Amino acid sequence: MYVSVHAVTGAATALTLEAAGVPAALAVGASVLTHVILDAIPHHDYRTFPAAVVDLALAFGILQLLAASGWVTNTSMLWLGGFAGAAPDLEIIAVHWRAISYARARFPSHTGRLPHPQLPFIPGILPPVLVAGLAMLVIRWV
Repeated sequence: MYVSVHAVTGAATALTLEAAGVPAALAVGASVLTHVILDAIPHHDYRTFPAAVVDLALAFGILQLLAASGWVTNTSMLWLGGFAGAAPDLEIIAVHWRAISYARARFPSHTGRLPHPQLPFIPGILPPVLVAGLAMLVIRWV
């Protein structure tokens, strides 16, 4: 799944849980768990460093737009949840940057210890788009 989708979903999770009275640390921790869930959904993943850079910029852009939209009262939780949801993919960006090899990846869905089913670009783009759209709707109405 794309970093931008993980970021938006992590933000939606943290904001929703915090609004329900869950302590901030647990809400942010749950955002990391969404990464495992999303990686288990069949999807497309990019395989190049330029695509990773574009996706990372998109993640920051989406979170910034959401923060500026007026939809979110706790922008700290938006950013913390977004970062927590996307953080496991920092190692994948490091792989694309050639800072580490796939063999040094540690996150379970990146190592094969948990499922990470892949699809071609079409139809694999559909799950990330749907998940990101749903997450933004959740943020809008939390």
